[in-house]
Amino acid sequence: MEEGRVVPLLLDLDFSDISGPLSQFQAKKVEKQGIKDIVFAINRIWSNPIPDDRQSQLFEALWGQMEQAIGEIQSVSIPIKPHRPQADILEELVSSVRNLDLRYREDMQEGRGARRSKSFHHKMMVMDDFFHRVADRGDYPGAIMLGASVFREDYPWVYEAANRVYNDVVTGKADAVRRSQKQFFEAAEALRRGPFLDEMQDRAMGFLMHVVDRAVELGISDRTVKREVRPRPTIPRPSITKEAG
Repeated sequence: MEEGRVVPLLLDLDFSDISGPLSQFQAKKVEKQGIKDIVFAINRIWSNPIPDDRQSQLFEALWGQMEQAIGEIQSVSIPIKPHRPQADILEELVSSVRNLDLRYREDMQEGRGARRSKSFHHKMMVMDDFFHRVADRGDYPGAIMLGASVFREDYPWVYEAANRVYNDVVTGKADAVRRSQKQFFEAAEALRRGPFLDEMQDRAMGFLMHVVDRAVELGISDRTVKREVRPRPTIPRPSITKEAG
C-alpha cells in the first residue's frame, strides 16, 4: 500500500471534465499511451518485474486485443430506464430509512464503530422525519442534499458531487443535470470499489448510496428534467434481524 496511488481512467471523458478532489490525481485516458503508462507503473512495483524492453514487446503484441475489448465496451447500448412514479419512489425511500435502526443496532451492540453508528443512526432519524415532510410539500430537490449529508464528514468529494447535482436540478439545466449526475455516481461507485471501507462502513455506505440514488431521482423528476438514465448498480440490502420480544 505504500506504493499505491489513485489513477482515474477516463473513458469518453476529457481531462477538463474532472473537477473536485478527483482533479488532484493524475488521470489517464483509456487509450494506448494511457493504458501503457499504467501497465508499466504496475510492473515496476511488482515483486518480480519484467524488464522494460520485454514489457514493451508484450504490450505491443497484446494492445490489439485490448483495443478491441475497449471498443466493445463503448459500443454497448444503454437501455432507457422506465420512469417510476414519484409516489412509488418516495414510499420505497421512506420504508428503507425506517429499517435502518434494525439493520445497524446489531453492529452497535457488538461494539464495532459505536460512535460512527450512533452518528449515522441520528442522521437517519432526521432523514425519516424529513421525508414525511417532503411528501407533504413536494420539496424533492432538498432530498438530494439531505441524503448526501451522511457522506460529508468522511467522504466530502461525494457530498460535493451531490451538491452540484442539487444546484443543476434547482436551476433546471438539463445538460448540466445529466453531466453532474453522471459525475456523482462515478464518485460514489469508485468509493465502493476501492479498499477504503471496512465491513460495517461498506454496509452503511452501500445503503447510503441507495438512499442518495432515490433522492436524486426524486429531485430530477420533480423538476421534470428530461434525461437519459444510465444503469446503476444494484445495492444488496442486508437481511433485517428482528430483536427478540
